[in-house]
Amino acid sequence: MSGAAINSKIQKIYGKVANKVGYSFDVYRSLDYIDPIQPRNYLKTINFAFSLDDKFVKQQGYSFDLFNLWVDTSFAKQGDIFINEELNKRFTLVGNDPIATPQGILSTSLISIYRPTYSSTGGFKPTRTEIFTLVPAQVMSTSSGANTGNTGNLSQIKNVVQEWDIWTWLPVGTIKPHDAIIDDQGNDMTITSIEPSSLGYKLHCISTKQ
Repeated sequence: MSGAAINSKIQKIYGKVANKVGYSFDVYRSLDYIDPIQPRNYLKTINFAFSLDDKFVKQQGYSFDLFNLWVDTSFAKQGDIFINEELNKRFTLVGNDPIATPQGILSTSLISIYRPTYSSTGGFKPTRTEIFTLVPAQVMSTSSGANTGNTGNLSQIKNVVQEWDIWTWLPVGTIKPHDAIIDDQGNDMTITSIEPSSLGYKLHCISTKQ
């Protein structure tokens, strides 16, 4: 039996699990990551299940976790986004190895990424150019006293440096240190370090509220 035939059989098994215990999810694929969740990027609707273990019993804590995605991914690519509005669930496919269970990030936020540019106009003050818009991501505050279950918001706090970790998927080489990120809670962050991998980017950031 060829590798392609084996892969097809494996994908059908994942699809059968999704048909039995899954939910209906819409699939989106973006090529430019400019507001990827919009009608022009819609691919299809498919049955989809998710879990943190094979027994569907483990619960997610306040941490970065890879989810097992029980879905036929024979059509799918890394970076595809699976959404169920009723469940308020949004996953990004980051692992699609032919012989392993597909894996994904549960995206709790939407982030826009900006690149600072400098010129002599205005005393070399940086200006920002938006390079990606409303990309699904998981955003967590890592500062002392961080709220669990949400990103937190600095709107009522002044003169404090907040630390953040972000996990998202974008093509390799597209994000750089010192790029700025604004999430859907209005938190304005600067990337201090990057951990790229085959499963996406883990970004370490800081923000300062004046």
